[in-house]
Amino acid sequence: YPMAQRGEGGRAISIAATSCLAGSIGGVVVTLALLPVVKPMVYSFGYPEFFWLTALGLITIAVAAKGNMIKGLAGGGIGVLISMIGYTEMFGAFRYTMGSDYLWDGISLVPFVTGLFALSELFIYASRGGSTAGLVDTSHVQWGRQAIQGIMDVVSRPLLTIRSAIVGAMVGVVPGLGGPVASFVSYTVAMRSSKNPEQFGKGNPEGVLACETAMDAKDGGALLPTVAFGIPG
Repeated sequence: YPMAQRGEGGRAISIAATSCLAGSIGGVVVTLALLPVVKPMVYSFGYPEFFWLTALGLITIAVAAKGNMIKGLAGGGIGVLISMIGYTEMFGAFRYTMGSDYLWDGISLVPFVTGLFALSELFIYASRGGSTAGLVDTSHVQWGRQAIQGIMDVVSRPLLTIRSAIVGAMVGVVPGLGGPVASFVSYTVAMRSSKNPEQFGKGNPEGVLACETAMDAKDGGALLPTVAFGIPG
């Protein structure tokens, strides 16, 4: 989003698409490499391990919220409260459904994110006019060159790409964890290991690369428990 605001939306999309390709390939490679040793790894996870993985996810959100950890923890806490809406198998009861059958399965991620972010941004743009790039003049932007530049951003960072793919695949191995966890963990790892961590959140291409690579690499890791035990990642 910050890249789009300064007229580099094409470059950001190119980075995302190229990272998805790299992450998919990396996830398959990690899956093939870990397939012989995945059995003891999956069996070793019980309720304590799942609890601490959840805690790790919340801590990661707080760390990613640079400069204001309280807001990050508050955001994670709100997310936990929202995730409690719906039927709980542990107690066999419906929580916070307010009599609505639709909420029995909880709040679906896609309409929730669309309503929270997309619609609000559309209203803002409609009220002020213009586009995401705001006051930036994009008439001179060469989108083809931005696409090539985005590909080179990924090709020129092989270590970050490989590390993000490994992080995403390892998160995908654990049943119950999905793309958002993989993206947050990979983003945080990339930020902590970057020479310019202060640029993250301000349009650093490494942030886009880390998130998108891990997002697709986790699908390869998720195949491990699925193939080995029939447990969907």
